Amino acid sequence: MSLTSRLGDPDIRVRRSHIWAQGRQVPEVQDYWDSNRLNVMAEYRGLGSCAKAHGYLIHLCGLVGHFERSETLNAELKRESVLDRAEPNLRVEVHAKSLGHLEIETVSTQVPLTGSHVYQELTDHAFLPPILESLRRVLARYPVREPGKTTQ
Repeated sequence: MSLTSRLGDPDIRVRRSHIWAQGRQVPEVQDYWDSNRLNVMAEYRGLGSCAKAHGYLIHLCGLVGHFERSETLNAELKRESVLDRAEPNLRVEVHAKSLGHLEIETVSTQVPLTGSHVYQELTDHAFLPPILESLRRVLARYPVREPGKTTQ
């Protein structure tokens, strides 16, 4: 049994990109930078390949930005939304294309500066509402500490 199968359903699923939120980097502090970094397990399962990254890879403010841009993308079916990364190990981009299609690009780097896995897939905008709901649940479980700094 693989590690990710023992984790259960992913907290965030963007087509074949799966992310499990496993807690704050330093849960006992209220500091903007450290307490808003999430420990995650991220996995992309493509046809014939798999890439994983684990660690404090997501800053909650980046997740808030991704959620807000995804809401705009869902409403207007134009622009893009990028899941910003705290470390150079994970990046998920969602780009609006013509006729309501979306292009999703996932970049996973196991060891920084030595190589990356890049996956691209096309899908329909109907996949955005479940993505938004999963982001909403994670942000409810891990609210941003010192939220006034999210615009910086």
